[in-house]
Amino acid sequence: MYSLSRIRIFVLLLVFLFTSTGVVYARKKEIEKNRDKTTYLLLEAQRLEQTQSPDSFVVAFEILKKALKEDDTNQEARYKLTSYYRALNMPEKYYNAVLVAALLDTTNYYYNVEAAENAIKVGDYIQALDIYQRLVKNNPNDENLYLKMSNAYLSMGDVDNAMACYDKIENLTENIEYVALSKAGIYEYLKQYDKAIVELKRLSDAYPENIDYLQYLAMSYISSGSIQKGRELIEKIKSLDSGCISLITELEYYKYKQDEDSVKNTMQQVLECPEIAFEAKEDILKEYISYFLQNNDVAELQAADKVFKSLIEQYPREVSLKELYANVLMLLNKYTEAVEQCQSALYIDSDNDAIEKQMIQILYYSGDYDAMNTAIDNFMAKSDSTFVLQASAYYHASKQIDKAIENLKQAASRYSSSPIFLSEIYTYLADIYFNEGVVDKAGEYYELSYKLNPNNFMLMNNYAYYLSENGGDLRLAEQMSAKTIKAKPNDPVYLDTYGWIYFKQGNYLFAELYIKRAIENGADRNPEVLEHYGDVLYHQGKTEDALIFWQKALEITPKESVRESLKEKIETKTYIEKR
Repeated sequence: MYSLSRIRIFVLLLVFLFTSTGVVYARKKEIEKNRDKTTYLLLEAQRLEQTQSPDSFVVAFEILKKALKEDDTNQEARYKLTSYYRALNMPEKYYNAVLVAALLDTTNYYYNVEAAENAIKVGDYIQALDIYQRLVKNNPNDENLYLKMSNAYLSMGDVDNAMACYDKIENLTENIEYVALSKAGIYEYLKQYDKAIVELKRLSDAYPENIDYLQYLAMSYISSGSIQKGRELIEKIKSLDSGCISLITELEYYKYKQDEDSVKNTMQQVLECPEIAFEAKEDILKEYISYFLQNNDVAELQAADKVFKSLIEQYPREVSLKELYANVLMLLNKYTEAVEQCQSALYIDSDNDAIEKQMIQILYYSGDYDAMNTAIDNFMAKSDSTFVLQASAYYHASKQIDKAIENLKQAASRYSSSPIFLSEIYTYLADIYFNEGVVDKAGEYYELSYKLNPNNFMLMNNYAYYLSENGGDLRLAEQMSAKTIKAKPNDPVYLDTYGWIYFKQGNYLFAELYIKRAIENGADRNPEVLEHYGDVLYHQGKTEDALIFWQKALEITPKESVRESLKEKIETKTYIEKR
């Protein structure tokens, strides 16, 4: 009985085998029969692509899909389709198509490299490494593959295997410099300074006269805390080079020792050194300026003017240098000179939007509104839509209210088909009308903006505050403000609005809680928030505490009408409703 059963199974297997073989054979015959047709379709797709017409690309895409359907073993059709999936932003189809092409033709270098690179993009590092290891077997002397493998290992956090790939590169190329510097850089990033030192030491041993390698090693010693060894190497660099190359390493030494005077002096020496390239000086220059700004040292900032002039003389076509200098001049209220630096930079790089915006800002602070308006018009003629809001902010801040409103209304007409951006425009219009006391118009535009984008947090905050100040629907105001707090629980502006709505509802305990949090989160120099907190404290019978916060608000309030209101509160020791 047992053997009969086995015979039956064997017969069934034979039937299945012959049936399967027949299907495969039939499919193969069908593919061979259609091969000429597939070749024709590929050539036709290529011809259409060469016309560079959008319509032709659409037809070529459909033809390639048809070619692959006729012959699903044709890797050329499959691979060409990937470029269409990429262009059409269909990442999953693109990734799968490239991967299938690679798996079906494991000897094709380009299919497999692209498949591995795409696997890395989607985070499939195991798949990428499988492909690279397969490629390495066929191309054992290709150092580029080992480099790609090392990157994949590093993405997985497998540092040891990544370094083994670099060792393989060194064996293949005998390039100790590239490998040692790469490995040291990785170890430095990982803060494994002892391993970085090993790599840099064998590099400096191989090239004992190379000052750059000695500097790298010295910096690594300093970073690791081996300060004395770092100092010894600095002295060695000085003995090998009579110039000022060692200054950059010396700067790191003084920073580690927290010797502020030496840091400042060494920075200045680095900036004045003609042997050091501007690229190496640029970050140090920014640090040099920020050092004085943090210490509020305007006198020293004025002394830095000499350094800038020297640098501009050395590097007359460095746009970023002129941009930075313009910022410093603006801080020193030297607006005319700051504008000149911007104009000089734009002469070199006429398409630099950042510098054009910087120049508009400087002109605003200088009070030259006619020149500012001209600069805005010039920029608006070529800029993207978002600058409309910035332009209106400048018009509004410079008291050109009608111009700000007109600019926004024109933008509303121009961008009527973009509801999200239109909501931003309407919000800004509402804010301007609210600030100018045109209450009905403000409410109209807040409502329009809210209908277009009910998820705009700044709009919800401003609309909620408007409702609380103008006898509006406090329940709606509370709902909108609560959403902003949920999204950004530590935003001082949102916290103040939420607290103020509770104040208007007579819930002074909650009002105190949220406005106090606003002050703790950065609103301690905001006169409006300080006044609100005083108002809340007064309504809880804490008059003396209220007076303290009203006084703080008065000391930093620039608006005269608000100052008079605060003075009256303080003198009468009484809360006074806004008129």
